[in-house]
Amino acid sequence: MPGTGAREQAEAVAETCDRRQRAALALLVARASSIDAVEGVVLIGSLAAGTADELGDVDALVVARPGRFDEAWSRRHELSAGALVAWDVTWDPDPKPDCAGHNWLTRELVKVDCSLVDPDAGGKELAEPFAVIAGPASLADRFPRVSAEALLERRRALEDAQSREVPDPDAMAPGELLDWKLSELKQAVRRAQNAS
Repeated sequence: MPGTGAREQAEAVAETCDRRQRAALALLVARASSIDAVEGVVLIGSLAAGTADELGDVDALVVARPGRFDEAWSRRHELSAGALVAWDVTWDPDPKPDCAGHNWLTRELVKVDCSLVDPDAGGKELAEPFAVIAGPASLADRFPRVSAEALLERRRALEDAQSREVPDPDAMAPGELLDWKLSELKQAVRRAQNAS
């Protein structure tokens, strides 16, 4: 949706979301907008592409104002207030500058996969499709770009590496275990839906 404003992009995205995803997204935007260190929100993933099903995550980038990442990060729990559970995500062994994840599961069982980022630090690239749903439309211009193909190739390589590992649930951090189990649940539900 290039060239449209954040309000128009948010309205277009809302039409493709299910009721629970729409509620989680609206709450995220309202909470992020109330934090002065946050400049806006960029929606990515299947919701931005218009391909999400009712099990899709809300994948979003909460963009810190230049030089204010630490302040935005310190207030991340305001984004997930009232969630069933929330957890921080680290990208060890490859930490990214001024970019960190804070995920949560809403009480309506929508997973919100939220990265807080200062794009000027270069730690997070942006690929099409995306939608700036809060803040100035030019917000996306602060991000280094990557092609959707390159992003897909990275995802495949990561999934391939993960498939060779035998996960030990007892050794996983709680958030990592939740991510894994939620992914398994979604795969099982989609498989059952396709079988019927």
